[in-house]
Amino acid sequence: MRVGLIINYYDVSRGGVERYADTLTRSLLAAGHRVRVMAAGAKELPEGAELVRVPELSFWSPARTWTFAKSAERLLDRERGRVDAVLGLARVPHQDVFRVGGGSHKAHLLATKPWTATRAGSALIRLSPRHAALLAMERRILEGWREGRTLRYLCNARHVRDEIIADYGVPLDRIDVLHNPVNTERFDPERWRSARGEARRSLGVPEGAYTLLFAGSGFHRKGLDAALRAMAGAPRGAWLIVAGADDPGSYRAMARQLGVAGRVVFSGLRADIERMYAAADAFLFPTRYDAFSNATLEALAMGLPAITTQRNGASEVITHGREGFVVDDPSDTAGLAQALERLADPGLRMEMGQWARRRAQTLAPAPHAEAVIKLLEAAIVMRGGRA
Repeated sequence: MRVGLIINYYDVSRGGVERYADTLTRSLLAAGHRVRVMAAGAKELPEGAELVRVPELSFWSPARTWTFAKSAERLLDRERGRVDAVLGLARVPHQDVFRVGGGSHKAHLLATKPWTATRAGSALIRLSPRHAALLAMERRILEGWREGRTLRYLCNARHVRDEIIADYGVPLDRIDVLHNPVNTERFDPERWRSARGEARRSLGVPEGAYTLLFAGSGFHRKGLDAALRAMAGAPRGAWLIVAGADDPGSYRAMARQLGVAGRVVFSGLRADIERMYAAADAFLFPTRYDAFSNATLEALAMGLPAITTQRNGASEVITHGREGFVVDDPSDTAGLAQALERLADPGLRMEMGQWARRRAQTLAPAPHAEAVIKLLEAAIVMRGGRA
């Protein structure tokens, strides 16, 4: 199949959707499909993939949202003869299948800014040009099924499916759910085992210390404050590595106030994230909202039991007490601390880590790519074509 893939930027260093795009593209190419990537820019595009540049204004976020969408729509009109079906990973109204990879922006706002649930709060957030642009574009895409602009929606978690049904009335029969895949060859604990000691030394973490990893950019949404509070109730001697891009100032102060600053290391955004997983014993991720955290899945692949919340779509692949522990929300400090206490047992950690690795191996990229092709074929038939 000739697949058109729309994404704002093709660059795996930027985040989860970009890593997903790269994993999917490589799997599609390996299976013999052709991929035309439509993006404003690309870095390390796989051999065999073609890049079609989408013009955009990059100086202001709302302008970037609208100009990329408009440019991509015009480009799609020209590209229709060169691709069989289009999968959208960016906010563009006209595409055959739109992947709701980041979840509903409306739900995201409610989780991270609860005051937006009120009428006044809803009106206030729309005064922000950025949020107003994102919400308007989201509505246009998620109601696009009514006019045939978007034929199907791909969600990476059941909670995302439920959000777009509740918020935008998307019919259930237009939605497919596929959990994210993970590259278990890249994230292989045996491959990175030898890096453990060096990684710990570079971070100043004692060799034998029970060590948790928090990995994610945007510390408030990802729940770093909740992780620090949990650390205050963790077994004495437990360490926390924080990997991600954000201003750590207020969190350093919070760690000092909680008395755990000496056992919390801020490593910044890491290109060598595998080494951070190798340095850790377990993964701590009490997020306020994540459609499906790739970092959680990568941790499982690296044999790390994960502690997270039901607000993380990746919790749907975790059986509580087997591959990790799932609490209701980040405010459950006692539940988080109890999970940290249980995972202080090396024997239990090893057993759960083995379960975690096995679970990740069921989410391989090749079967996921095959399932995506079937969804695109269904969209072609809905459009009146032949798959």
